[in-house]
Amino acid sequence: MKKIIICGPGGSGKDYLAKALSEKLSLVKDVSYTSRPPREGEINGIDYNFVSVQEFESMIEKDMFFEYDCFIPEKKWYYGASKKGFDSSNIFIKTVKGIAQIPKHLRQECLVIYLNPDEQIREERLSKRVGMQDSIKRRIYTDKLDFERFTDYDIQITDPFFNVDELILKLS
Repeated sequence: MKKIIICGPGGSGKDYLAKALSEKLSLVKDVSYTSRPPREGEINGIDYNFVSVQEFESMIEKDMFFEYDCFIPEKKWYYGASKKGFDSSNIFIKTVKGIAQIPKHLRQECLVIYLNPDEQIREERLSKRVGMQDSIKRRIYTDKLDFERFTDYDIQITDPFFNVDELILKLS
């Protein structure tokens, strides 16, 4: 099976889909690195590998990342997938910039699923997140800019209540 990459704006259901596909298809989900603070309920090593800005930048200098991005430059909230994680995993959550960093020969081995529900649905979901450390309006605006010209996907899902089992049938 190809490597599955899930992308979408905040509140689109990326974590939900990654967890469901991991469980139903016995896939190994990559645990990305981030320098942002954990949200309430997130577990280091499960949701993300939470590291300091200094640790993340040291990993960049040591060329340990397959791809990485700085989500909020003024806060230095980095996100990235290690080379080791890319090699040993088969399901990922990535940003538009992260997908753009995948070499063409490896992109052909990936299936990119773009979750793109209505903005109002995403705003409702974001407002329910406990410990949301980011402005919802800023997040919606930034996501709009990031995904404005995004076309490098294989499947787009706009239904906020999509059926994972139906998606799995399409993947087979």
